Amino acid sequence: PITFVPDQTAEVTFDDKLHLVGYDLTLEAHQLALPVIRLYWEALEPLDEDYHLWPFLIDRDGHIIDDTSQKPMVTTIWYPTSEWSPEEIIMTKTLPTDLDLTIGDEFTLAVGITRGDWQDPAQRLPITDAGDDLYRYENNTWVRLGTFQRTGRKTYELIEPEPAPQPEQRHQAEFWNLITLKGIDLPTGPVRPGRHLAFTLYWESSAPITVDLHTFAQLIDAQGQTVAQLDWSPQDRLGYLPTSTWQPERLVVDQQAIDLPANLPDGQYRLIIGWYYPVTGERLPLTTSDTPGEGAGGDALQVGVITVR
Repeated sequence: PITFVPDQTAEVTFDDKLHLVGYDLTLEAHQLALPVIRLYWEALEPLDEDYHLWPFLIDRDGHIIDDTSQKPMVTTIWYPTSEWSPEEIIMTKTLPTDLDLTIGDEFTLAVGITRGDWQDPAQRLPITDAGDDLYRYENNTWVRLGTFQRTGRKTYELIEPEPAPQPEQRHQAEFWNLITLKGIDLPTGPVRPGRHLAFTLYWESSAPITVDLHTFAQLIDAQGQTVAQLDWSPQDRLGYLPTSTWQPERLVVDQQAIDLPANLPDGQYRLIIGWYYPVTGERLPLTTSDTPGEGAGGDALQVGVITVR
């Protein structure tokens, strides 16, 4: 029998029926040499349904940039899942795609399984088991597998995971008795008007979060006016990582940048951060903080003073 060995292992089980063993990206041996995603599957029991395997590509903000809705995988047409034998490894392939037309320098591979229309979440198979290094999205119905970066016109390589860095400035502030700021990285010198104010936040949750919350950061002048701000859904090095995917006590390192106005006067500005519900705009309370004067009762935390010059 033919044995398929993926370049990357995944270990994801859907509804205790189908097991994703691994994946890889290859260039098909034809004149255009276009990228193809290969997925390696195993049926855990005899299947009486023909499931739709649903790999797709997303950008850093979680937007779908390519999927199989118009380009179905041929393997499951001539060999549907109802005919798979348990413990047999099946390799499925996406059709060759010129990703240069749709993506930037990075994209992330994600996958789920559905009984019918992927747009109907009720049709999707739940994930019943997955590796600790994998994040689960949209009520436990798909996983982020790996992020690839461009190395040439049509070539890409997987971004290898790195150990989480340690914050330059440690903090201990908790929002909603659930989300803890463990630290922050800020510029060590002045920032010029019209440039980016880059910063990194280090977060950790104490329990699963069932909603997707947004973060805000604001730069406040001496008169208490907001002169620049940023609102976003959390990310990590590989991109889109909403709070509903967070794993308790696993550090989330979120790198962001605020665009400063070109006419921003020189001076010192307070940088504050916090959390809110994106639907209502209601902010989460700050429940504890180790910053003097930033105790419980507020809804934002000052994390530094920025010099603009």
